[in-house]
Amino acid sequence: MSAPEPSPIRVSYHAVTRYVQRIIGLSVMGSWPTEKATAEAHAAAAGMTIDGVRALIWTRGVELSVRCGFTRVANQHFLAQISQPSGVVTTICAPHTREHSARMKVYSERELKKRHKRMTRRLKRRPAVTDAAVHGFNTHNDD
Repeated sequence: MSAPEPSPIRVSYHAVTRYVQRIIGLSVMGSWPTEKATAEAHAAAAGMTIDGVRALIWTRGVELSVRCGFTRVANQHFLAQISQPSGVVTTICAPHTREHSARMKVYSERELKKRHKRMTRRLKRRPAVTDAAVHGFNTHNDD
């Protein structure tokens, strides 16, 4: 049995440029006649080649997303836009970050009192019912 061939890396020159600008944080001033020249200049400023930057973009998750037909994929490092059905990564954006996490919320004294009162009112509204009465069973002995 032979090993499956790796899929070709399909990342546009524009995506290479955007990766260097938005993820690595380097921007080269100037104008170039083509996207390829722009990508080469940005990759050189980062101390890499275009193929090196493409290898950073084309992760296993991106490859799987392309195979599944997704148009966007995000990981911890970047968000990639994918052109389908060709499966080419067309641009790269910064990852989404959450400024406030619901798990890490710290309530003030006023908010805690408000939540406590709300929970107390809810508990008072609920009727005290046994499990047997909920299911329709006779809880009284009428025999």
